[in-house]
Amino acid sequence: YEQWVIFYLQALSDSASDAIQTIDKLTVLHNKSIAQFDGLSKRQKTNVLKVFSYIETNPIIDIQKTATAVDLSYNTVSKIVLLLVEKGILQQTDKSGKAKIFSYPEYLDILRKDTWYHFPAQHTLDGILLYSHKLSC
Repeated sequence: YEQWVIFYLQALSDSASDAIQTIDKLTVLHNKSIAQFDGLSKRQKTNVLKVFSYIETNPIIDIQKTATAVDLSYNTVSKIVLLLVEKGILQQTDKSGKAKIFSYPEYLDILRKDTWYHFPAQHTLDGILLYSHKLSC
């Protein structure tokens, strides 16, 4: 009985440590990405930060859905996505019909580390990106 309690507490401790490390890595990535927006005008930076905040909660996007979600025009979001691709933050990973799908690969890699196996972006099923499958142990 005591061994199970010890085992459970150790697992809880390990999980908390992993979560803290992930948060630290995501914070470093966030700060590194935000620093790339310093040269933009105030208006540009406001819109870029709006889209970037959305991307941090939805690291796989298409332009139309993002434009609707952040209440900006399609053209504005399209220009921002192009800027983020040029800066190496986003990359086009797929195309679903006419919609191009973009992802934030560094962010996804941090979340996937040691937990998930992910297929290359070209593996799709009905336009849905199959970006990870849990390994069976």
